[in-house]
Amino acid sequence: MPQKHPDNGHYRKGCCLRYPMALGAAIACALGQTAWADARFDGEYLRIDQVATLNSGHFNDVVLRWDRDRFRFEQGDFSAGATDIGAAPGASFALTNGTLILPEVVVELGGTTHEVAANLKLQADGGFGIDYLATPSASAETLAQRLDSAAVQSDLEDLRQAFNVVGLSAAVVTPGEVVWSQGFGSADLARNIPMTANTPMRIGSVSKAVLGVALAKGFAEGGIAPQTTINSVLPYAVTNPNAPATEITLRHLIDHSSGLSDGLIYECSYTLVDEPQTPFYEATGQIPAGTCRHPFSADTSLFLEQFTATGVSGYPAAANFNRFAPGEGSEYSNVGAALAAEVFALSQGQAINDIMRERLFDPLGMVNTGYAATDFSRFEQASQHYWTPGGQAEALPAYTYPTFADGGLRSSAYDLARLLAALAGGGELQGTRILTEPGVAMLFGDAEAPIYWQADGDFILMSGGDPGVATFVVLHRERGIGVVVLINTVDAEGEQDALVAVVNYLLGIALEDGGQ
Repeated sequence: MPQKHPDNGHYRKGCCLRYPMALGAAIACALGQTAWADARFDGEYLRIDQVATLNSGHFNDVVLRWDRDRFRFEQGDFSAGATDIGAAPGASFALTNGTLILPEVVVELGGTTHEVAANLKLQADGGFGIDYLATPSASAETLAQRLDSAAVQSDLEDLRQAFNVVGLSAAVVTPGEVVWSQGFGSADLARNIPMTANTPMRIGSVSKAVLGVALAKGFAEGGIAPQTTINSVLPYAVTNPNAPATEITLRHLIDHSSGLSDGLIYECSYTLVDEPQTPFYEATGQIPAGTCRHPFSADTSLFLEQFTATGVSGYPAAANFNRFAPGEGSEYSNVGAALAAEVFALSQGQAINDIMRERLFDPLGMVNTGYAATDFSRFEQASQHYWTPGGQAEALPAYTYPTFADGGLRSSAYDLARLLAALAGGGELQGTRILTEPGVAMLFGDAEAPIYWQADGDFILMSGGDPGVATFVVLHRERGIGVVVLINTVDAEGEQDALVAVVNYLLGIALEDGGQ
């Protein structure tokens, strides 16, 4: 049977020890005290000669072998109390963000049996120390078991095949917990790489929802606000020519009411990674050859300046605005979202990549999330993207575009689920707070409109699309139950009906079994 992600988060925090540990140091916790006699990792094998705990748990002569992205159990004796841990040869454990995720173990404390999860943090000297111990949430455990059932696994695989999807990954969360995450199908057919819950892929406009979290954090901390006028931050002036007296604010960009219009110039800004002068949509035959002739820059900051303020020869910036005044109408604008990220980054004195990594990705352990290939330690495992113009899946050429903050983020289902679980938990995940509760309320639009999320009755959500990309994140506000679905295949029109089918299927199970 396919396994849950080993660090699926379906444990309520019981004891969290996050202090740097030197080899041989002792750590106290409610479940006992542990000392590491000897643990070494040489890049291929992790060898734990002996570990003893005060509650009689021990690891004796354990050897784990590193295999691509996981540790494989090879030999040794695991036990906790009088109970052996079932670890047969070949059993696998994940190493996530430097943390070895061990399976559930059973310990006896005060005559009571407890199931726990134990995460071991890899130290610079090659030793390990306890990073996280937790006790299980019964409702989340029940939901995880349902999602792991053969019937659900079969249904999801049937949906993948019925909609001609090459690969999909998905996750389910409850407040502060990633209950389940898994991949189905292939991330890359040519290289025979399976899709997993940890496979990074482009997430389209769900990138805006992630950007919204950083904006809400910035607004809550002060120094910048939704009412900040963009011209008070930008080194050039952006003026809607149809209402020159009305200042454009960040709120206008967030609400898509600035008047900016993407148009053909935005579409033509997509270019091939291997041939930067070749427009992507021309190369794939989706628009006629020769359509894209404009000389706009591929550099993000310069492109935004040319598009919104200075224009280029034969392409005045005024042509990129609608006729309504800021705040008086609405048109979805990807360029507007990229401009919001630019304004925010300038106000913070950092590149948007660095802001996102330092304030969100690193604190949450989102190790498979970033804007560029250089952001990943295992980018060779990233998903290819496909379309099915003739009914059969064809790999799309790698593409890029200058307004990357509006849709160019790459992430995995598991990483996005960690973010969603934190938001469902009031801004906190396993003791790490990324956003205050008032910040979450601001993000989700309790007082004003949401910040790059969409409200729909009891749900807050965002969907994304790009060539070869169909993505969805949704959260039931009151119950804190959410779903993430990422799909790496679209049809000739750029659509993917499987997205809604899988989201509705998983959401139905989660709302039924979530126990909230």
